[in-house]
Amino acid sequence: MLALSYAAFTVLRTSSSPLATFVLASERALEIAFAGILVALVGFGARYMAVLGPVERSIVIGLGVYSGFQVINNTFMQEWMSRYFHWWVSMRVIAFDIAMLVWIVPLRKALPPAEAGRTLISENAAIRLLRELLASMREITEELKRIARSKWK
Repeated sequence: MLALSYAAFTVLRTSSSPLATFVLASERALEIAFAGILVALVGFGARYMAVLGPVERSIVIGLGVYSGFQVINNTFMQEWMSRYFHWWVSMRVIAFDIAMLVWIVPLRKALPPAEAGRTLISENAAIRLLRELLASMREITEELKRIARSKWK
C-alpha cells in the first residue's frame, strides 16, 4: 500500500508520462522494500546466529544485487526512459542474468545428503513420559472439576 501511495505521489509530482512514472516508481518502491526485508532477515539471522549455507547465501546476495540494481536503474531511467528505453531493457536483462549466475554457481555442486535426525530419547522412554504426562493432566483436570463444583455450590 505504501509503495502504491509513493508511486501515486510521484506521478503527481512529475510532468512526464503518468503511466511510465507510476510503473517505475512502484517498481522502485517494491524493490526497496524487498531489499529492506532481505537485510532485516540477514540481520535477524546474524543476531540469532543462524548461519546461511553457501547456496542460501548466494541466493540472498543475488536477490540483493538484483534489487539494488533495479532501484538504481529505475531511479535514473525515470528521467531518460524515452531516449534510452532499449538500454534500460538490456540492463534489466543483464542484471537478472548476473543474479542467475550468482545463484547457479553453488547449485552446480550436488547438495549434501540430508542427515537423519538423531533420536533424542528412545521410544520406550517417550511412551513412559507420555503416560506420566497424561496421568498428571487427568489429576489436574479432576482437581479443577472438584474446585469448580465446590465454588459454584
